[in-house]
Amino acid sequence: MKVKALPGLGTTIDVILVNGRISVGDTVVVAGQEGPVVTQVRGLLMPQPLRELRVKVSQLHTIR
Repeated sequence: MKVKALPGLGTTIDVILVNGRISVGDTVVVAGQEGPVVTQVRGLLMPQPLRELRVKVSQLHTIR
């Protein structure tokens, strides 16, 4: 998991979901430095299909 700030989007978390589903509106709990952080999923961003992930890409697909 990686936390970063994207211009125009605010604070985002990069995760790799191996087994399961996550949807907009789901409640998630993550470990923070000062205890658990409870929040709702407001949007899901996916890289374009068949694109190299290490290259910065300005286009992201939004899943709603």
